[in-house]
Amino acid sequence: MRIVGEFKRWVCCIATWACASACTAQVVFPLPADKDRARFDFEFTVLQQALSVDHKQASGPLPLASTVVWSEHGMNLDRALLELAAGRISIVPRFATPTLAQSFTEVDFAIDKGLQSKRVLLTRKDVLPKLAGVRDAIELKPLRFGVLVGWRDKQLLQDAGYSVEATNAFDGLFQMLAKGRTDAILVGALHHAQITPLMSKYKGLVTEPSLFIEVPTEQRFYTALTTEGAALARQVQAGLQSLQRSGEFDKIHLHYFGQPERLLQGRRRVTLTPHN
Repeated sequence: MRIVGEFKRWVCCIATWACASACTAQVVFPLPADKDRARFDFEFTVLQQALSVDHKQASGPLPLASTVVWSEHGMNLDRALLELAAGRISIVPRFATPTLAQSFTEVDFAIDKGLQSKRVLLTRKDVLPKLAGVRDAIELKPLRFGVLVGWRDKQLLQDAGYSVEATNAFDGLFQMLAKGRTDAILVGALHHAQITPLMSKYKGLVTEPSLFIEVPTEQRFYTALTTEGAALARQVQAGLQSLQRSGEFDKIHLHYFGQPERLLQGRRRVTLTPHN
């Protein structure tokens, strides 16, 4: 009888281990090309929290995933999409586009709360009076915008009929502005704190204090266009919604982005689209 009891306990341990293995899956998140994990620390953290929520209603072929890990190799965002399609990583955070929604499974939740779409204007002191009464994007038409060649805003500004001066060098943006070749630079609220110290090298450059420019876009998670990818997307979305209801999502967001949120307080919104 003792032998039978020991055997039963051994079988129980094996079954428990097997169940734990089956109920846990690794979700592979793309390591940035420069391997600087801090650049995607928010996305990684909020994903891990969303997958840690206990979903009793979870269903589908993918078991509950509780562990998010970085990919073994670094990659840029375009490479990450190829790796996602090939099944070598599990999920990618990107700006939402119709093309991505057709090619991958989109998690219907804006993880950036729209903050990625908000810009402030870097300009010269002599331009400030021209901006003081601006209420609509059409009133920005006389401005000449400085952009980097690879920026997404370059195409948007051109499509909307704004005057654009492009440069390959980041320092060139401030040189053109200081010399009067351009009148303004659109800078994401998320990056303002990192960029403004560079302005101190150039006399007369300031951050316009009363406006923020909204370029409508949202950052979302995308998974593979497969049954497993769809199941993971449902689980992530359910977890994010649960975090939102509990207030935990707002706490995480404030922890990472409190400074940009404060920068935007009290400013007038001007929405810029390809049609204005």
